[in-house]
Amino acid sequence: MKNYLILLLLICGLMTSNAQELIDKEYRLNVFELISGPALGLSYEKYWNSQSSYGVYTFINLNEDSVRDENFEVAPYVRFYFKETEYLYGKSLFLELFTSFVSGETYDYYHYDDYSYPTVYEDNKFNRLALGAMVGKKWVNKSNMTFETGIGVGRYLSGDSAYARLHLSIGKQF
Repeated sequence: MKNYLILLLLICGLMTSNAQELIDKEYRLNVFELISGPALGLSYEKYWNSQSSYGVYTFINLNEDSVRDENFEVAPYVRFYFKETEYLYGKSLFLELFTSFVSGETYDYYHYDDYSYPTVYEDNKFNRLALGAMVGKKWVNKSNMTFETGIGVGRYLSGDSAYARLHLSIGKQF
């Protein structure tokens, strides 16, 4: 019986050590957008190796009177990490290249100063593609909790407009 218990503990120890080495996924919540929007910004990231990854970022606007015209965004991305050690996945400076599909509404307001008519607006729904880049920094603790900051810009392929991307995210690596 004692031998079985030792064997069971040895197997559990090996499984735990292998599980820690196979951490290659991460889920994040963009706290900045949740507080300022309110909007939901969620990310999933999968690591190829300790120096590069790919993933998808999803934005859902929860407020109709938001500063952002976008109601929905899906942005697949590729990241390259620049770090000194191989200790933890994604713990360093990074460069992110992304493409984005954005859907939303803009409003054109017409004011008639000479008359007392209320403001008239036309809503314009749009779907756009964008390309962009972001730079940032990620910190990872021993519990595989992550904190990430980033700033970037995307440019719509149709038209001359651009939009900013700001990330202040917390997450967990699995």
